[in-house]
Amino acid sequence: MLNPLPVKGVFGMRRNFLTMSIGFAMLIASTFQACATQTCVREKQPFALSSDTMHWTMSIGAGEDCIQGLRWSYMQIYEVTIVDAPTKGKLVMVGPGFRYIASESDDQATDRFTLLVSGKNRHDPGKSILEIEVHPDTGEHHDVAKRAPKYVPIETVASNLAEGS
Repeated sequence: MLNPLPVKGVFGMRRNFLTMSIGFAMLIASTFQACATQTCVREKQPFALSSDTMHWTMSIGAGEDCIQGLRWSYMQIYEVTIVDAPTKGKLVMVGPGFRYIASESDDQATDRFTLLVSGKNRHDPGKSILEIEVHPDTGEHHDVAKRAPKYVPIETVASNLAEGS
């Protein structure tokens, strides 16, 4: 019995179909607009890794989180250490940066934390201290749709699912 499609032809058709599918998926994906979250650290000034101390401020709503990188294009960060932890929110180190997770309470009090950054600025090794003051964001000046999604611990999601079933 004769095979109507030779083996080479079947694989060739599959390859063409796969190539066209990938091309179509890339075309569809390119039509979506990227949406960056707003910066929660306002007017941050670069630190110089020269035993300097910088004061930054950030605004964040209750229960929201902010991821902030610390590296500038001309420096290498070797280590970021928490000197003073925040008292109201939670601070997690993420590579050469941090993630601050605001408390769920509607407490309008200011939070603060201090980081020690060590690394190399161009060719000179050094350290800087970052004192970061966190102000509650009332949402008056920000479009909520452009903010990062609210941080929800996995334990909360699991307990909500268990209650619903």
